[in-house]
Amino acid sequence: MLNVVLEYCCLKAAIQICYLKAIIIVWYHIVYVMIGIVLQLLLIISRSAFFWPLIDESIHFICSFSERHEKS
Repeated sequence: MLNVVLEYCCLKAAIQICYLKAIIIVWYHIVYVMIGIVLQLLLIISRSAFFWPLIDESIHFICSFSERHEKS
């Protein structure tokens, strides 16, 4: 009977350790996904901060070119 109790306790401890490992793995996965999302958002923001002045300048150039073309 003691053997059965010990085996049950060992099995229960092993299952809890597996659950703990699974929880840790899932937690790390969530953290890595969140870090990836934040880095991608920062990349998008930095790209848009770099490209918006270029786009604005291009639009200004196109508008001024079309105005000059209409006048002539």
